[in-house]
Amino acid sequence: MSSPLFASNPACPSPRAYWRLDDGVGTVARDEKNAYPGTLVNGPVWFIAN
Repeated sequence: MSSPLFASNPACPSPRAYWRLDDGVGTVARDEKNAYPGTLVNGPVWFIAN
């Protein structure tokens, strides 16, 4: 069973924010426009993927 990568929602036709999650350090994930920062909780660990 497969599902689409992006789901469509008629109530919100375009995303408000986009988090690349490539900050690499800290406990805040910044979105592309730095308008909707997300706080990382429960001790996530950043790592570099190959």
